[in-house]
Amino acid sequence: MEKGLKEGLKKGAEDKAIEIALKMLENGSDVNFIADVTGLSVEKINEIKK
Repeated sequence: MEKGLKEGLKKGAEDKAIEIALKMLENGSDVNFIADVTGLSVEKINEIKK
């Protein structure tokens, strides 16, 4: 059960980071800046950008 909770929290944090990244992209922020702020990889940001 503890493992499931940790995985759920990790997934929730990633979902929130993606949501923030999308808003930052909409506002014209640089991909490298978004990666630094959210902790997402540049590749992941470019993937969600499409």
